[in-house]
Amino acid sequence: MIRWITSFLFIVALPLQAGVYKWQSEDGTIHYSDSPKPGAEELVLPKTAPASQQDQTKGDYTLFEIETPSNEQTLRGADGQVSVGLSINPALQEGHKIRYIVDGKALDEDLEQTHITLQNLSMGSHSLQAQVIDNSGNSVKATLSVRFHLRQAGL
Repeated sequence: MIRWITSFLFIVALPLQAGVYKWQSEDGTIHYSDSPKPGAEELVLPKTAPASQQDQTKGDYTLFEIETPSNEQTLRGADGQVSVGLSINPALQEGHKIRYIVDGKALDEDLEQTHITLQNLSMGSHSLQAQVIDNSGNSVKATLSVRFHLRQAGL
């Protein structure tokens, strides 16, 4: 089963422009390659169309995650300030904003910035999540929650 999953993932990762070839070795292992081998059969892969502009405006974000702080990161001597950085792809769509949620409470306003600095956080552990919000206030996409720790600077 694992061999099949690995093989499937390998096929999906191959560039669609290159041919994909499949063959079986003497021990029964199935192999895939982008270059032809003796006895290999060429596979016909389905072509995928790029996402349309209409699909993107629905909030089809392929990447939305918190880069900094990392999960379980300990920050020392931060004076209550924490830099937050998000990765998002495609870029934030028109009419969408980002809602930052710290310790279960949303910041006072939704923002368009993917990099902000949180201020006046107390020492201790905190949770952080971000959501893409559409112009109706509905959540379109959310990051996983990360937990980070603020500690006093070491002596």
